[in-house]
Parts: sequence; structure tokens; C-alpha cells
Amino acid sequence: MQPCRPRRWRNAGAAQGLSCRSGPAARFGGHSRRQDRCRRMNRSPSVPGSAVCPAPGSRGAARGTRYRAMIDMASAGIWQVDDCGRTLFANTRLAALFGGSAPSGLAEAGLLRTNRVPQAGPFGFSLNEEEATIPARGGRSEVNLLVACSPWNWLEETAPGAGGARQAATLTLTDITELKRAQARTERRAWRDELTGLANRAGFQRLLEGLVQEPGRNFTLLLLDLDKFKSVNDRHGHAAGDILLCEAAGRMRAAMRGEDLVCRLGGNEFAVLAQGRNAEARMDRLACRLSRALSRPVQFNGLDLPLSASIGYARFPADGKTPDAVLQAAGLALHKVKHAQRGTFMRFDAGLLEAERRRNRLREALPAAIAQGKFVLLWQPQFTLGDQALCGAEALLRWPDCPAGPNVSPAEFLAEARSAGLMPAIDQWVLHTALRQAALWSRQPRAPRLVAINISAATLSDRRFPAQVAEALASHSVAPQNLEIEIPEDIAAQDLDALLPILQALRGLGVRVALDDLGGGLSSLAHLVRLPVDRVKLDRSLVAGLSGGRQELALLRALVAVSQSLAVPVLAEGVETAAQDRVLRREGVHAAQGFLYSRPVPADLLTSPSAGERHRAPAEEAGQPGVPAGGAVPA
Repeated sequence: MQPCRPRRWRNAGAAQGLSCRSGPAARFGGHSRRQDRCRRMNRSPSVPGSAVCPAPGSRGAARGTRYRAMIDMASAGIWQVDDCGRTLFANTRLAALFGGSAPSGLAEAGLLRTNRVPQAGPFGFSLNEEEATIPARGGRSEVNLLVACSPWNWLEETAPGAGGARQAATLTLTDITELKRAQARTERRAWRDELTGLANRAGFQRLLEGLVQEPGRNFTLLLLDLDKFKSVNDRHGHAAGDILLCEAAGRMRAAMRGEDLVCRLGGNEFAVLAQGRNAEARMDRLACRLSRALSRPVQFNGLDLPLSASIGYARFPADGKTPDAVLQAAGLALHKVKHAQRGTFMRFDAGLLEAERRRNRLREALPAAIAQGKFVLLWQPQFTLGDQALCGAEALLRWPDCPAGPNVSPAEFLAEARSAGLMPAIDQWVLHTALRQAALWSRQPRAPRLVAINISAATLSDRRFPAQVAEALASHSVAPQNLEIEIPEDIAAQDLDALLPILQALRGLGVRVALDDLGGGLSSLAHLVRLPVDRVKLDRSLVAGLSGGRQELALLRALVAVSQSLAVPVLAEGVETAAQDRVLRREGVHAAQGFLYSRPVPADLLTSPSAGERHRAPAEEAGQPGVPAGGAVPA
């Protein structure tokens, strides 16, 4: 492209009151070898700088002062350099970026990338925007800059000592230090847990996927759940829960090696990625070390908060060759620990995978079983130990044609129902089916008058439940005193204050309330004193230990003594031997149920004429006279 004629340049400059002419940066307009920039001259006044010298007192001088003031007010640093990277012009903001004075050139500023002009842009900077960092200067920290460069422009200087035509470009520099810090904080929040400082679930997933993709990598994945964390949170507040989480995180970090990674997945769930060639060999030792570290209580406001963890772990690639597979394997081991023995650890094995498939079949079949009424109730009779009378029957849920197999226990499918949120529907089915049977038995002389049913925690926490019971009693024409609702002790321990008004409402209807599984927990006496109940049932584990356990016998005597002082009768469940029967009679237990007297049977067999012989046979074989005759009810 042909340059503009010098006369044309001079005339254009004179029209603006300039005694010399130059081509400033493109974004501010001015003279250029390009014809389109020449045409822009009249509407884009020149930027004052070292290459622009307005005549004193001219209109151009005043205009230059105004534009200089405007440029100094810019939030970005504006810097014009020549083709050697030397400063031609710098505004006030640019000087501030460099500690108060503008550098003499790109080299002094530490921004000189190339000695000469590359095709991509001035001194290696692209023509768009890119980041750069200037070193510390004047005691300031390094500053992150966003740099944008204009294309090169020709400058034609006629001032003394100008040295002829040369090129120049304008750079704009914006301080993005705070932006980078904010981005770093955002990134930390994206990958880090703010409370504990550990990697969060997203960070864990990224780390796990990265490890899996490395050739020849072996590692162990451990999943941990803090036991009873919710009860600590509910009882002592979120501050206590936060202290517990932070202390657990610190202990896990202390138990790990530097190459191991500890993550918080959320809530009370943690994960550990144990790396190294011998990760598999030290897996059991590592799980044991973690379990011990998390078994000591945590101090909070003078209290000892209980702390323990359930741990499940799996190996890569032995137990899973993908992130999802190894995560599932460790999760299955953790699930088994939580339902078998909390506070311990377990390693994945193939049998857990088959158990998971079985649970999946149960979960898929449960909704249809509820809708189609595929459950049945069996009944286990209850007898008074004094006069051998049938005093009631407990309804026990069964699923005879379960798709997962004929040997699925109620504990197994009810656990899946709880996890799927189906227990309220099952409770309603049990309530109405039991009351329907109670209505039939009310017209049979040999039948029990009292029916006992078990109700889940989900239903007991629903304030509508007493009204639902009242409606069901009226629907089946059953007297309220013929229904007994059993409350497991562990449910009472979860939220006693919330449970009290519901139990009081049930008793207000005339319905009997029994505290089940008494003696299986540490707070049995406290629950017995506080809860409004009509009967207590001794836990089968307590009964099983009566044959030779001194502690069990002492606990039995304490529970019976407190119950008698409160005028609450005691029933023992799970009685299987004549020796247990003798101890219970001697200690003043009112009633009992168990295999010694009768196994659970269908309703029609419970009241059949031959029921007495079936119920009497186990006791006679045990050598215990006077065992109740099952279905016989004294006239």
C-alpha cells in the first residue's frame, strides 16, 4: 500500500493545530500508512504523546490536554511502545500498575517476549487478549495483567532527533489480580470442601478418574460413614456436627501417607484413595488404623461426643476396572458393614455383588407386592406365665412368593422397603389386615382378643397416624383396647420429644402402646420411665443370655422392678428353652412368646382344635410342665 504524501500529512496536521505529525495507536485514531486511517483523521483526534507535539496556545494543545486527561482517567493502563519496545507514551493508570512510574520499555517491565516484531503481533503478544504477569516491583506482589495489543502503525516524525519513520503499537493492560484470586476461590469451592479443606465429591471424582486412566496404576478405595452423626447433630446442634467432621478429617489425614488422598463426599461420608504399589497389601492395616483413629470421642463444650466409623473398601483393578465399578464395590462393602456391625470395616468380595442384585430385585418387586396385597400375616401367640392363658397374638409380616427367593427374611425385605420409602404403605396394609382379623376373632371363643402390630419410624413420625388408626378401628368395628401398637426402643431413642404427643394421642383413643425390644439398648430405664406405655417387651437378646449370664439377669431384675413400680406388665419375647421360662417365671415376668410355646402360624391354625397339642409339644420335650395350651382360652 502506498503511503500518504507528506504534504497531505502536514496539511491534515495543520488543520488540527499541530506542528508535527505522527501515527498513534490504531484504537485511538490518527495518521497511518493505511488510507482508511488517513480518512479517519478528522473524526479521530490524535492521542497526545511523545511523538505528538501541539503548538503552544493552539487549539490542538487544548484539545490534547483534554484527551490526555480523559486517557488518564481510563481504568486500564494505556502504553504506546515503538518497534524496539521502548516507551513512547504511558497514562497514569499504567504507571500505577508498575508501582508509580512507567517503565522505560517492555524489557524493564519484564514483558518483552521477542526482540523484533513477529507476524502474530507486537513482541509475541497476540492481537486479541492474553494474560501476563509482571514481577514484584517496589515491594508489591506480582500483578496479573490482561494485555491487548493494537496492530503495528507507521509513525512519521519530523521533530528534531526523530530519526525517521518507525513503527509503534498500543497495549492496554488491565489488572486482573483480584479476578484471578476470585477465580481461584471459586475453583477451590468447586473442588474443595469449605468446612474441612478436603477434596469434595467433584474433586474426588476427578481424582478417581485420573488414577484409573494411568497405566499400571493400583490403588485402594475406602468409603467411610461416621456412625450416629445425625443424632449428634440433632442433639447438640450443627456446631457440634461441624467440630465432629473437622476432627474426623484431621485424624484421617494424620493416619494417611503423603501420597494418599482424603476426600469428603458430603454429609458424614468420606473417601480415601490409598496409592502405591503395596496399597493392596496394606489395605487391611490401613482400614484398621483408620477405624482406631476414628473410635475416640471428640471434646465439645465439656462433652465427649461419640465418634466411630463404618468402613468399606475395594481394590483397583481387582474389584473394579472403571471408576463406577470400584466405587460400587466399596459402597457394597460399606452397606454390609452398616447393616451388620457398625464401627467396623469390611473388604469387598464377590458375594456382596450377588446380594446387591438380590436387593435390586426386592426393590423392583416391592411396589407391586404392596399394590396387589401379596404379603401375608402370620401370628405368634402370647401367653400369661401365671395362668397359662392366651393373652394376645403378634402379627408378623411374610412375603411367601417373593421374586428374590422363598427364603427372604422379613428383616431383609423390610430394610429395602425402608430405604425406598415404602414403609408407610406397608404399615397401613398391616394395620387394616390385622384389624380385619381382629374383627373375625371377636366372634370366635378360642381366639385372642388383643392383636399386636409393629409400626415403622416413618409412620410414627407422621402426626396424622393417630387419626388414621381411629378411622381404621371404626372401619373394621374393632374396640381400641383390642389393638396394641409396638414401638421399638431404638425408634424411641431417635426423637423422644417428637414421639410423645403421638403416643399420647394413641392412648387417648384407647389403643394400647407397648415398648418393644427393651433391654437391647443402654437407655432402657430412661425410656421406660418417660414413655406412656401399657406394656413392655424384653428384647430377645436379653432373654437369650439368661441361661448363664449374670449381667443379663441383673438387667432383667432392674427392668422388672421398674416396670412393677410403674404398674406396667412385662412380656418376654424369643423364649426358646425351658430354663429361660423358669427364670422368667421366678423373676415375675407377666407373659411370654417364643418358639418354646409356638412358632408363627396362620390365623386359622392359631384357633384350630389341634393348636393346643402343637403348642404343648415343645414344652413337654423340654421337660417343663404347665406350658400354656396355645389356643385354649379359659371360659
